[in-house]
Amino acid sequence: VIAQEVIPDDGNTLWASPTSGKPVSFRCVPPEGQVFLIARPSDMLASPEGAKVLEALGPNFPAARDALEAAAGVKLAEMEQLIVGFHNNDGKFPRTSLIIRTKEPLTKDDLLSKWGNPAEQKEGDASFYAGIGRAYFIDPLAEEKRFVIGDPIDIKDVAKSAGGAPALFRDIERLRRSTDEDRHFTVLF
Repeated sequence: VIAQEVIPDDGNTLWASPTSGKPVSFRCVPPEGQVFLIARPSDMLASPEGAKVLEALGPNFPAARDALEAAAGVKLAEMEQLIVGFHNNDGKFPRTSLIIRTKEPLTKDDLLSKWGNPAEQKEGDASFYAGIGRAYFIDPLAEEKRFVIGDPIDIKDVAKSAGGAPALFRDIERLRRSTDEDRHFTVLF
């Protein structure tokens, strides 16, 4: 028998956030993003329900997961946070960026090796790494736990700002301030 407790609506309890984290940091996010998917893969995979959610994404998800893990050089279970940004692309399919914060620090040499040793490029005082069709930037302030993968044009902008958070569209920034980095999944658009 399931017991239910009925309480009067105080106007707040039903709408209170189930988590209490600070807003999601957009450090290393390339500029001009319009849609953002923010997930906590390692936390999701830590429970049987989270694994079922990923399984429910359909029969094409395993291939997409393999492609993501190959590009990142880390497994989904090692990703503490994943932000997928969709950026304007002159009327074509949006450019995407992947901002990944790992659970454990990885050295620059480890990451470069996992990425196929892409060539180092300089943008001002910052370095980024260009591979075939994509580029990488390692956040110098995140103790080797955050990096971004994306189109070389976008990664060059991230390097130019030394990984600083971009100026977002006003409405996106307002929404970002109300996000919660402890939630397992957030869509911001």
